[in-house]
Amino acid sequence: MKLLGFLCIGLMFISALYSVELPYSAVPVKTAANQFDNFVRVDPDDSKPETLKTSCWLWYDEDALHVRFEAAIDSTFKKGNYYPKDTNYDGDYVRIQLITIPEAYYAYYYIATPMGNLYDAVRNTDLNVDCNWNSSYS
Repeated sequence: MKLLGFLCIGLMFISALYSVELPYSAVPVKTAANQFDNFVRVDPDDSKPETLKTSCWLWYDEDALHVRFEAAIDSTFKKGNYYPKDTNYDGDYVRIQLITIPEAYYAYYYIATPMGNLYDAVRNTDLNVDCNWNSSYS
Protein backbone atom coordinates (compact mmCIF):
# COMPACT_ATOMS: atom_id res chain seq x y z
CA MET A 1 0.00 0.00 0.00
CA LYS A 2 1.36 3.39 -0.95
CA LEU A 3 0.99 5.69 2.00
CA LEU A 4 0.36 9.38 1.73
CA GLY A 5 1.26 9.73 5.37
CA PHE A 6 4.53 7.83 4.99
CA LEU A 7 5.85 10.31 7.47
CA CYS A 8 7.89 8.95 10.26
CA ILE A 9 9.26 11.86 12.14
CA GLY A 10 11.75 9.85 14.06
CA LEU A 11 15.42 10.44 14.51
CA MET A 12 15.53 13.08 11.77
CA PHE A 13 12.64 14.90 13.43
CA ILE A 14 14.17 14.83 16.89
CA SER A 15 17.59 15.91 15.63
CA ALA A 16 15.91 18.74 13.70
CA LEU A 17 14.16 19.88 16.88
CA TYR A 18 17.51 20.50 18.57
CA SER A 19 18.12 23.31 16.09
CA VAL A 20 14.61 24.81 16.27
CA GLU A 21 13.00 26.88 18.96
CA LEU A 22 9.31 26.03 18.94
CA PRO A 23 6.90 28.91 19.43
CA TYR A 24 4.64 29.07 22.47
CA SER A 25 1.09 29.96 21.43
CA ALA A 26 -2.56 29.23 22.19
CA VAL A 27 -3.40 29.58 18.46
CA PRO A 28 -1.84 27.83 15.43
CA VAL A 29 1.54 29.19 14.36
CA LYS A 30 2.59 28.64 10.74
CA THR A 31 5.93 30.32 10.08
CA ALA A 32 9.10 29.24 8.31
CA ALA A 33 10.82 29.03 11.72
CA ASN A 34 8.63 26.15 12.95
CA GLN A 35 7.95 24.47 9.59
CA PHE A 36 9.30 21.05 8.59
CA ASP A 37 9.23 19.54 5.12
CA ASN A 38 11.45 17.43 2.85
CA PHE A 39 10.04 14.20 4.29
CA VAL A 40 11.08 10.76 3.10
CA ARG A 41 9.03 7.60 2.62
CA VAL A 42 8.99 4.87 5.23
CA ASP A 43 6.60 2.60 3.30
CA PRO A 44 8.14 1.29 1.17
CA ASP A 45 11.21 1.57 3.36
CA ASP A 46 13.45 3.17 0.74
CA SER A 47 13.95 6.65 2.27
CA LYS A 48 13.22 8.29 -1.08
CA PRO A 49 12.01 11.89 -0.89
CA GLU A 50 8.23 12.19 -0.81
CA THR A 51 7.01 13.31 -4.23
CA LEU A 52 3.93 15.23 -3.05
CA LYS A 53 4.28 18.49 -1.14
CA THR A 54 3.91 17.89 2.58
CA SER A 55 4.58 20.39 5.36
CA CYS A 56 4.35 20.24 9.12
CA TRP A 57 4.33 22.98 11.77
CA LEU A 58 4.93 22.56 15.49
CA TRP A 59 4.16 24.81 18.44
CA TYR A 60 3.19 24.28 22.04
CA ASP A 61 1.12 25.78 24.83
CA GLU A 62 0.80 25.04 28.54
CA ASP A 63 -1.06 21.78 27.84
CA ALA A 64 0.24 20.21 24.65
CA LEU A 65 2.59 19.94 21.73
CA HIS A 66 0.63 20.82 18.57
CA VAL A 67 1.41 19.42 15.13
CA ARG A 68 -0.32 20.54 11.93
CA PHE A 69 0.19 18.70 8.64
CA GLU A 70 -0.78 19.88 5.18
CA ALA A 71 -0.29 17.35 2.41
CA ALA A 72 -1.05 17.29 -1.29
CA ILE A 73 -2.92 14.21 -2.50
CA ASP A 74 -3.28 12.52 -5.88
CA SER A 75 -5.36 9.72 -7.43
CA THR A 76 -3.59 7.09 -5.29
CA PHE A 77 -4.89 8.64 -2.06
CA LYS A 78 -6.66 6.05 0.11
CA LYS A 79 -9.18 7.46 2.58
CA GLY A 80 -9.65 4.19 4.50
CA ASN A 81 -12.43 3.32 6.92
CA TYR A 82 -13.41 4.46 10.39
CA TYR A 83 -12.22 2.36 13.32
CA PRO A 84 -12.41 2.88 17.10
CA LYS A 85 -9.28 4.29 18.73
CA ASP A 86 -6.22 2.01 18.78
CA THR A 87 -7.86 -0.79 16.78
CA ASN A 88 -6.88 -0.42 13.13
CA TYR A 89 -5.98 1.90 10.27
CA ASP A 90 -6.17 0.90 6.62
CA GLY A 91 -5.78 4.06 4.58
CA ASP A 92 -3.12 6.67 4.18
CA TYR A 93 -1.90 8.12 7.44
CA VAL A 94 0.54 10.39 9.19
CA ARG A 95 2.78 8.82 11.83
CA ILE A 96 4.76 10.74 14.41
CA GLN A 97 7.29 9.16 16.73
CA LEU A 98 8.67 11.21 19.57
CA ILE A 99 11.87 9.42 20.47
CA THR A 100 12.77 10.08 24.09
CA ILE A 101 15.66 7.63 24.48
CA PRO A 102 17.43 7.51 21.07
CA GLU A 103 20.02 4.90 22.03
CA ALA A 104 17.21 2.53 23.12
CA TYR A 105 14.76 3.45 20.31
CA TYR A 106 12.06 4.10 22.93
CA ALA A 107 9.37 6.34 21.44
CA TYR A 108 5.84 7.63 21.82
CA TYR A 109 3.98 6.66 18.66
CA TYR A 110 0.99 8.49 17.13
CA ILE A 111 -1.00 7.83 13.94
CA ALA A 112 -3.83 9.89 12.43
CA THR A 113 -5.86 9.02 9.32
CA PRO A 114 -8.11 11.05 6.99
CA MET A 115 -11.17 9.42 8.63
CA GLY A 116 -10.10 10.73 12.03
CA ASN A 117 -8.84 7.40 13.35
CA LEU A 118 -6.36 7.83 16.18
CA TYR A 119 -3.78 5.30 17.25
CA ASP A 120 -1.29 5.88 20.04
CA ALA A 121 1.25 3.54 21.52
CA VAL A 122 4.82 3.25 22.71
CA ARG A 123 7.57 1.66 20.69
CA ASN A 124 9.63 -0.35 23.15
CA THR A 125 13.36 -0.99 23.06
CA ASP A 126 12.68 -4.27 21.21
CA LEU A 127 10.97 -2.11 18.50
CA ASN A 128 7.56 -3.69 19.16
CA VAL A 129 4.57 -1.35 19.38
CA ASP A 130 2.53 -1.57 22.59
CA CYS A 131 -0.91 0.02 22.11
CA ASN A 132 -1.96 -0.60 25.73
CA TRP A 133 -0.46 2.80 26.56
CA ASN A 134 -2.97 5.60 26.03
CA SER A 135 -2.49 9.33 25.88
CA SER A 136 -4.93 12.19 25.65
CA TYR A 137 -3.94 12.56 21.99
CA SER A 138 -6.50 14.26 19.80
